[in-house]
Amino acid sequence: MKNLPCWLKAKAIAVAEVLIADGFCYCGKEEEFCVFDERLEAVGDWLIGGWECSIDAITDGALFSKDYSLCDNYNSDAEIERIKQAIAQAELEWDSGINAGQLSLFEVSP
Repeated sequence: MKNLPCWLKAKAIAVAEVLIADGFCYCGKEEEFCVFDERLEAVGDWLIGGWECSIDAITDGALFSKDYSLCDNYNSDAEIERIKQAIAQAELEWDSGINAGQLSLFEVSP
């Protein structure tokens, strides 16, 4: 695995770690690859798109991809939905954790 880009925010890194654990690889800057914007859909702070044998996920110019060329039972629609849910869940967990931490700063002791 390549190091993640230094410009990614902590929330994006948290989601990227979930994607990497699921088999995605960080490929580099989006601008270095041929990405068809019209085939991407927004999921939180991310864009996700499915191709013939891969799924791409992009945030803040960083491209992550998962190759399915060796999978016999690849169902792109089902897999994209699963990845979208994973991204949404990771962002929700990040947001919930941040809010909980911020609230704890203001707790008053009895």
